[in-house]
Formats: sequence, C-alpha cells, structure tokens
Amino acid sequence: TSQTKSYLNFNNLNNTGNILFYDLTNQKKITVIPFGGSFHCLVPNGNGNKECYVTSVGQAKPVTQLFPINNTGFFVNHAQNPIDTAFIIITHQSLMSSATDYATYRSNPGPAALPQNPVIFTVDDIYDQFSFGIQKHPLAIRNFLDYLLTNWTTEPNYLFLLGKSVKAKEIRKNNTNFTNCLVPSFGNPASDHMITIGLNGSLPFEPAIPTGRLAAKNNIEVDWYLSKVQQHESPVLGNNGETEWMKRFLHFSGGTNPGEQSTFFTFVNNYKTIIENPFFGANVKTFTKTTTAPIQITLADSIKNLIGSGVSFMTFFGHASATGGFDQNIEKPSEWPNQQGRYPILMGLACFAGDMHLPNSNSTSEEHVIIDNKGTIGFLSSVDLAISNILHNYASNFYINLSQTKYGESIGRQIKNTIKTITQGQGTDIKNFTNSVGLNISFHGDPAIHLHTFDKPDYMINEQSVSFQPNIVTSDLDSFTIQIIVANLGRAIDTTILLSVERSFPNTNFTDTTYLIPIAAPHFKDTFSLKLPVDFIRGLGLNTFTIMVDAPPLFIDEIYEDNNMIVKTLNIRSGNIIPIYPYHFSIVPNQGVTLKASTAFAFQPANNYIFDIDTTDYFNSPIKERMIINQAGGVVSWSPNLLQNMSDSMVYFWRVGKDSVDANGFSWINRSFQYIKNKEGWQQEHFFQFENNPMQLLGYSRITRQFSFQNKVATLKAVTDGAIGSNTVNGTTNWSEGSIPSYFIDQNRIAGNGWGANSAIHVAIIDTVMLDYWKPLEMNMGQLNIPGSNPAAAPSKFFIFRNADPMQMNALADMLTDSVPNGYYILAWTWYWNFFSQHAPLPANVNAAFTGLGASQIPIAQDSLPFAFFVKKGTPSSVVESVGSSVTAKGITVSATIIGSANYANIFSPPLGPSSRWDSLSWRMTSLESTTTKDSTVLNVFGVDANGNETLLIANLPTDSGDIRITNQIDAAQYPYLKLNAHLTDDSLFTAPQLHRWQVTYDDIPEAALDPNIHFTFHKDTVQEGEHIKLSIAVKNISRHNMDSLLISFAVLNKY
Repeated sequence: TSQTKSYLNFNNLNNTGNILFYDLTNQKKITVIPFGGSFHCLVPNGNGNKECYVTSVGQAKPVTQLFPINNTGFFVNHAQNPIDTAFIIITHQSLMSSATDYATYRSNPGPAALPQNPVIFTVDDIYDQFSFGIQKHPLAIRNFLDYLLTNWTTEPNYLFLLGKSVKAKEIRKNNTNFTNCLVPSFGNPASDHMITIGLNGSLPFEPAIPTGRLAAKNNIEVDWYLSKVQQHESPVLGNNGETEWMKRFLHFSGGTNPGEQSTFFTFVNNYKTIIENPFFGANVKTFTKTTTAPIQITLADSIKNLIGSGVSFMTFFGHASATGGFDQNIEKPSEWPNQQGRYPILMGLACFAGDMHLPNSNSTSEEHVIIDNKGTIGFLSSVDLAISNILHNYASNFYINLSQTKYGESIGRQIKNTIKTITQGQGTDIKNFTNSVGLNISFHGDPAIHLHTFDKPDYMINEQSVSFQPNIVTSDLDSFTIQIIVANLGRAIDTTILLSVERSFPNTNFTDTTYLIPIAAPHFKDTFSLKLPVDFIRGLGLNTFTIMVDAPPLFIDEIYEDNNMIVKTLNIRSGNIIPIYPYHFSIVPNQGVTLKASTAFAFQPANNYIFDIDTTDYFNSPIKERMIINQAGGVVSWSPNLLQNMSDSMVYFWRVGKDSVDANGFSWINRSFQYIKNKEGWQQEHFFQFENNPMQLLGYSRITRQFSFQNKVATLKAVTDGAIGSNTVNGTTNWSEGSIPSYFIDQNRIAGNGWGANSAIHVAIIDTVMLDYWKPLEMNMGQLNIPGSNPAAAPSKFFIFRNADPMQMNALADMLTDSVPNGYYILAWTWYWNFFSQHAPLPANVNAAFTGLGASQIPIAQDSLPFAFFVKKGTPSSVVESVGSSVTAKGITVSATIIGSANYANIFSPPLGPSSRWDSLSWRMTSLESTTTKDSTVLNVFGVDANGNETLLIANLPTDSGDIRITNQIDAAQYPYLKLNAHLTDDSLFTAPQLHRWQVTYDDIPEAALDPNIHFTFHKDTVQEGEHIKLSIAVKNISRHNMDSLLISFAVLNKY
C-alpha cells in the first residue's frame, strides 16, 4: 500500500501477561496496545509479504536451569578420533548393553567373518550435536555421517542402525510411537539408504555406506539376533557334504492370474540361471503358485524339510503386504523346524514386505528376523509400492553381484553395488521408479553378513554318490551302468576335470581296467554315467571300483583333496552254468569221466542246461554227443558214452550252457581235458587249446594251425599349444590347459602336462620292437626328470629339457644325435606357457641336432614359436614337423604311423594248479624250417604263491630239456600254482618256432561245490535284531580225491 504502516486489530487471543508480536521477516518486535477486549498495533509496510508471530509472555516456558552438553559445554570433536574402516553402530541408550556385546563380537567374530573396527554412537548425542537437539530427527544422523565421511581418513565399512524405527508420520502426533522410535529412518516412505545417499561423492541414489538395520525394541531381541549371527559365522565345516546347504536356494513365484504367474516364474528362472553358474554354483529349487487365490499355502512339509536341512537364500517374487506375508505362504518362521544354525537371507520382491517401520512391530520382515534360534539372518525387501519389472531389474543385478561381480563380499556391499548399477543412469528424479526401488529395498539385518562362499572348488564323492543300475547285476546282462554323482561344495568354475574309474576284477590274475573320462566340472552336482560290460570271463564275483574325481594328470586346486575318492564293490552274479570238472586243460587218469557243472548262483530256479562233448571245439564231428538236463541250481552232472572208453592222450572238448530262446543263441562256456592213463595234471596239446593264452607279438591262426611273429602297427601323435593357458602373452592363465600338451599311441593318451612352468622341450623315445617308451626315471640322459626324481611329480614317460639350462640343452643335442639308435622313433614338442618363464632360444647345437634328423622348419623358426616333431631316426623322409604361425597358436599336432618289427614273441600259460605235489614238466617245440640254426626257444617256469605273487623258479630251459622232473625243484606248499612262458626267437627268417605241447603232471587236490538240491534249510526269512540265523546247505565233493574238513567263507550283503 501507499501507507508506511498497517493497522491491525485482533481479539480471541489467549493471553497471559503482555502480548508479544514479532515481524519475523524484518526481524522487528512490534508494540501491542490492549483496547477493551481486543488488541491493536501498527506494523511497518514494505518488503512484500511478511511472516509474523503472536504469543503472550505466559505462553513461554520458563528456563530455570541450563546444563552443559557432555558435562563440559562442548560437543565431541569426532574428527580427532578417526576409526579406520569403522563398523558404525548407531543405537539408542536403552540398547547400549546389547550393542556393546555386539560390537565386542564384531571385533573378534567367528571363523566365517572378518574382524571389524566397531564404534558405537547413541542417537541422543547425535541429536544434540547435529540437529539442534531436535529429537527423532533423521537429519541428525545424516549430518553426523556426512561429518565423519568428510573428516575421517577412511570410509566406514558399514552402518548398522541398531534399534526400532517408526515412520515419521506415525510419531508426530502419537507419544507412544514417538517413544518406541529408537533410531529413526529417513523420508516417506522410510528409507535407511537415504541417510547417506549422495554423500562423499557417491551417486545421487547410492548409499555412501553399506547399510542395514536391526529393528529391535529391547536388549533381548538384540541378543537373539547376535546369537544367530554367531551361529551363522561359526558353521560346521567338513569335506563330506556338511557345507552342501550353503549352496542351496529356494525360489517362490506368485501372481494373481496366469499371466502374472508365467511372468514371475520367468523372472525367478532368470535368477536361477545366474546363481547356478560361476562363481556361486547354487542348487535352486523353485515353487510356483498355481491358483488365483490371494494366498496359496505351499507344500509346507517339503519346504520345511528343506529349511530344516539348511538353506542359504530364499527369494519370493509376487504380491505381499507389510504384515500378511507373501502370496505363497510357507508358514511362519515360528513353525519352522530346528535350523541348526543354518539361517538364510530372504529376498522379498513384492510391495511393502520389507516395511520394518510399522508402529506395532508386526511386519513380515520383523517376523522373520527378530525371532530366537529360527527364521532368517537377514530380510531384503521393499518398504513401499514397487513395480514388477523394476523389481526384476533390481533382482537380476543383485544376483549378478551375488554370484559374479561381488562374489564373496558382504550382503551390504552387494546391495550398495546393485543400487549403484541400476540408478547411475537414471538422473536425479526421485519419482523415477528405478530410483525409488533402489531406495525402498532395505536390508533388515547386519550389512556385514556374508553368504557362505569359497575361494576354491571342492569336488566330492562319497558312499552315497555311487550307484549301480540295475541294482542286481548278473551275467544274463551284457552290461551295467555306474552312476556317479560329483558334487562341488566350493566355488564354481568352468573347467574340465577328469573322472577316473578303476575296475579291479575278482581274480587278481586279471589286469585292472581304468577308465579316464574328461567331464565338465560341476557347479553344484552333476550325475555322470559309465556303461561297462559285465565281462563274463573276468567280471563274475566281487568287483571293486576305485572312483576318483579331479584325477591326474589334470589337477584343480581344491579346498580339500581327501574327499575325491571312494571305493565301491559290486557282486556280479552269474546267471549261467559253469563247467567245474574236469578242470580246464586238466589231465584225467581214469575212464568213465562224469562231466560236472555248477550254477553260478546256487539257488537258481530250475532251467534246461545243455551239455556237448566232442574231440574238436567246433563241436561238429560225427561222434559229438549232447544232453539236455532240467534241474534247479547246484551241481548238474552227466556221464556221456564217449567218455566210457577214451583213447589214450586224446584231447576232449566239452561245453555247457543255459537253454535260451534268445536270437543270439546259447551262452556257452567251453572246457577241454586230456586222458592219459594213470596221470593227472595240466596240459595244452591240441592247437585250439592255445587260442586264448596271453601272447606278445605272436599271431595265432586256426586255419593254418601255426604261430607267427606279428608286427605291431600304431599311430603316434603329439599335440601342444603356444602360450599355454591363454590367448595372449602374459594374459590371465587358465592352469587346466596344462593338460593339452600330450602324446598318444592309437588315441590312448600316454602322458602329458609337464613339470613346472619353465619353458622346455619334451621328448618321447619309442622302440621299434614293442613300441614301448623309454622311461626317464630309469635312465639318465641329462634331462630334468632324472632317476631319483620324485615319482609322484616328475613325468615318467617322456624326457624334459629346459630351454634356459645350457647343460640340459647340450644333453638334448647329445641324446638326439648319439644316444637314440637308428630305427627308433623320436617325438618332440614344446612346453611354452603364456608368460614364457625362464625362456631362452634353442641353442645352435640343438638346432643342428634337429637338422641332422631331417627337420627343415624348426631350425629356422622364429624363437618362441610352438612346434611338434616326429622322425624315425635314420630315415629323414619320415620327418613330420609342425610349427605354429604365432607364439599363441593352438593345437600344434604331428601324427605318424609306427611299426614294431618283431623277431621274437612270448606265449604264456594260464595259471595251473593248485597242486599238493609237483611231479614232471614236459614240452615240445619245432621249427617251421626243416633245418635251422637261428630259431631259439627257452621255457621259463614261474611259481605263484597263495597271494598271487609270481617268482621265476626255472629260467631259460632249452628245448633239449623237454622232459624233466620238478618234484624236488618246486615246493607245492610254497607255490601251489605255476605259470609257464615260452620265449620264441628267430633273427634270420623271422618265422616263429612252433609250440606243440606243454604239460605238467602233479597230485591234484579236492574241490567242492554248494548243492542245495541234496539238502538246504533256512529257518526264517525275517529275523529280529540279536536273533541267530540258522542255515544248512549241502556241500558236494566234485573231485576224485577224498577230503575231510572244509573252511566255509560267507558274507551278509545288503540287498541294494
């Protein structure tokens, strides 16, 4: 107005004492004059609108006494006492006792946590210093933390708000809520992250400090939570599956209609893919809502069992409320079974589920976290409304942090990095949905909590890991399957490991068979199947399988190495009938022999069994006889007419089999014996009897009925890489690629890897007779792996010469030039890792040696290029060489055909016996040439003791000693079995001498077989614990010798 002052007249003022009128805008006190029942004053005009304040003297609260802050009148200068990487606890004075206990534990935690530097502050002190004493004002906490971030030299590690919060709008007009709000949150909706967002250079919506809260109302609730944290961070560890639960996740997808249910299921499957891959390698079990009801009561029992056995993380995606839980309800934590200290973190991707700021402390979040010895160790969820696709974006990034980017770090840091990732490109608008979700999703729990993670893998197999399909294996099957579950209890990595299965046959005379299978290293658990033949000849009886994961020569560094192997047994029953008398290749002394066979399973149901007898194993002569006998299991006998009047020294072939309608025909087992009057023992005289004997470099022809020397033809191959372990020089090293450099004979990997990572040349030498490799641990050529090297570490099938060692390079040149005979095969390949440790160019004398062998590319190749080389020494035209195009070239390969030219051979007998007294040895050999001075044959006799150990007893027996008595030379008590070996040579015409007969006479021993057809009782098929088992079964002597006492061996086996 144009007037300099305005006149004001007002009434209905509750006045006690003089009226006070203040012009706050112009900072003036105005005089007020009472007039009747009203008051009037003049207020100066100017400066536009103004703010005025009216009261009376009586309305002012009198100050009767002032107390100095901190009893000194000075605030604490926190900048003078910085705490390095502090674990900040902000709490209420009423919780100081339990807060102190918590801080003490955090400074010296359990083995699964890192020590922190805890420091405790109370909100009342913070209010006074940082919000002018205004109680419950969250700006006080923000200002305080801003001060610390500015003045301390290191950022705090964590912010732990220890105390119940109540929303600001609920405490302004409610004294109870005001009192119950111990440590306030920030904003509406309440967000603990907002206390530090944007401070100290952090992004606008990124918390400057990883933050969590425990909404505890009293010391008891803090103690409950501390106890759970202590259990969580002191888990039961071990190498036999104790930590398997640490990689177990549960996912729940909800939705109110089929469309939502499908979308939410797709979302949680995306998280499943992320977390099941490196580095977490989790095992995820997903439960999906299938109804349109607001809440579906999920498979409570099965889920409770999973929770009871241990779960690391649980994720819900669907609809929820602050107090009503999720739309897949799995019962309250108070109903969960004993969790044995295995408390998960729960992530609720839904509206309101994380609202721990309710006045009544009855939120879903508090229900799960604040409970004694049950529930969760943390609860991560939204405090307010949220949109599904934004929640999905948050969860996807959080899972990536959990499994990859921040694997092994605390939950607080994973949350902080998730918020940083999803909000950094979204501007500063808090109304932006992504920014809003970043602030809304709060963590109820200690932000320093870690999920249990691991520095290394830990591959495990145990007793329960291995099973056989079918459960009962018999000789009626051609094969069976071993199923092997390989678990990884540690860090998941993408690599290849080896699974080794060694099969030891019941008869120790048979060589064990080892299967080496490259497999993709499991992230959590994978089942691998290996189909194996029953192997009717070798496999019947108790087979022992030694199964090893992470087997050599590949080795992955693991947490534990002593849980990689398990031994399992499988009793393979024969469903067939086995000839038992006369023994195979036996000599029988009497006419009228009765053929006897026994069912492999004594209690086999009745079957038709077929016997054949003839003088040829073709079983096609006119004198052949056949008999079909129907009988139950036990001993089955037949006395054929052909054996009532046998010709002296005649060899008879007989066979027996179970009647079959199978298109493959009968499953025959053949035997043979010879009749020599009044003699007993062992012999092979008919040419067909030698057919299955072990032979080395010896051919057997039924058509010509001759033995012949056999050349051995094979393919020799070497493979190597340049810059092993990486695609770039000095790149990140994948140590598993050390298994690539290798050499092979006929696709069988003979050896590979190396010894250390220093640059070297690997050399294999193969002889031209047996095609066997030279053994460096048995011969000193000046190589690295000389005799006396640690056999567990040093390669034993090729020579190693290091580039940077002049003495070893000279030794390499000498070996290639002088030590390897002409005609031998030389294979060489480089061992150059990507960091080229201790590398040096090949010296001139090594290049000259390669040139002398016929190489043309290697001597002129650029230094450090990988190469592989083959030559038959003395034949330069046989050279095969391959040089990489660059130092990082991969798959450098050479391959060649090699031939072993045999001028000698060996034939071995099967073990013969047992005997109670050895008598005589007889053998006959002839040359294919009518007259020869170059053929040479000697006989070796090995004694075999009861443990299967072989000892050479008679060596190099010449052909002119074809009939000798051995009674006094060999003690049957010490060596109840013998094995014969004929060594045949012809170094002129290369025609094998012919073995016609070898024979040992001896005193036989009795033999027995179970025969339940004669007698069998078993008093009860079900027995109670402690009850005696009574079994009676007949044992039949099937030999021609009397016997008295008999040792019985039995075992009680599980059915499965």
